Amino acid sequence: MQPNTYLIIILVIIAAEFLVSLTVSLLDYNYKKTPTGKQTIKKDYTKAKNYLRTNIKFGITKAIVDTATLLAIILTGVFNTLDIALRSLAQGPVITGLLFFATIGVAAFIIDIPFSIYKTFYIEKKYGFNKTTKNTFLLDLIKSILGYALIGAVGLSIILLFFEKAGNLAWLYCWIAITVIQVFTMFIYPVFILPISNKLKILQDGPLKEAIQNYLEANDVNIKMNNIRIMDSSRRTNKSNAFLAGFGKNKRLVLSDTLLKNHTQDEILAVVAHEVGHLKMNHLPKKLTLYSIETFLMMLILSFVIRGNNFFLAFGVENISVYIGLMLFGIIYTPISFFFSTLTNQLSRKYEYAADHYAAETTTPEAMASALDRLGSHNLTNPTPHPLNVFLNYSHPPVKDRIERLK
Repeated sequence: MQPNTYLIIILVIIAAEFLVSLTVSLLDYNYKKTPTGKQTIKKDYTKAKNYLRTNIKFGITKAIVDTATLLAIILTGVFNTLDIALRSLAQGPVITGLLFFATIGVAAFIIDIPFSIYKTFYIEKKYGFNKTTKNTFLLDLIKSILGYALIGAVGLSIILLFFEKAGNLAWLYCWIAITVIQVFTMFIYPVFILPISNKLKILQDGPLKEAIQNYLEANDVNIKMNNIRIMDSSRRTNKSNAFLAGFGKNKRLVLSDTLLKNHTQDEILAVVAHEVGHLKMNHLPKKLTLYSIETFLMMLILSFVIRGNNFFLAFGVENISVYIGLMLFGIIYTPISFFFSTLTNQLSRKYEYAADHYAAETTTPEAMASALDRLGSHNLTNPTPHPLNVFLNYSHPPVKDRIERLK
């Protein structure tokens, strides 16, 4: 395939992903349907819709900037210019690759900062969610940079070394290495990574702890009470949340302190039961398996793409290298993965319904429905999302659909 043909296909893929996202956002912006539950209250419904529309405008603006920047980089030969400059340092393919990704990463970070500041200190503040101070925001940025730099450097070095040294089976070794790193990261996440940015406290003695302990014992749940942690989410936001993290001895059930503040004991117990449902039905290992299959296919496709000289020429890159191949492949794979994610989102929504059903059976349908209703209302969840947006982007079903399933 000729370089110009490659370039046209790449530009069409990027444009198609942008136009699909824009269309879905506009459909969601104008979609009107009668809400249910607490958001039938006109004030709550109006506020939730205004929050949605503000975020849609923000998202469209950011997408335009990101897409325009990407197209400018591709069409002006920035990748080739940067590559030539870094090659002149004569540091070898691995170091050069790390410097290449670091430079692109820093540039992307600089472009993203204004958007992060605006969303945190204007949008989230306007709607009563933001509790993040400037110091906390800055500290989070620093921690995020260091974390991504460390994990990225290790992972990228492994991939570059395999592709440089392992021959035709390099893609397979990379897939194995990435899978091991993913599993290891999930194992250590709740114990070593999550506490870097959040304080996790053991649930204090009292009626709630007693109710949760009785529930876990009655339903033969393999979670120790010391592994149920309360996270200081209120330092950053007023939104409520709960999630399972890790596995084995590092397994944690994390409840935000805002959840405890804004919900009744019965509702909190139902939320705990929902997370237990995920645990009982092995949803996390199943998702990890699916992600591993996607990574396998991605690495396999990558092994063919980076062999073609014309693929590099389409981006104006003169010298073939693994690190630029990774970068260029990432550009065209991101829009493709948008469509692949519809499969994982559909599966995730199925899992959420199943966990809701488990919670309703082991507590009460009323408690689970009430918890979902209050979460949706308090977090200003979109009360009436467009069906196409749900199909493409929602990992969780709309609150109203989840409540209706419980009746």
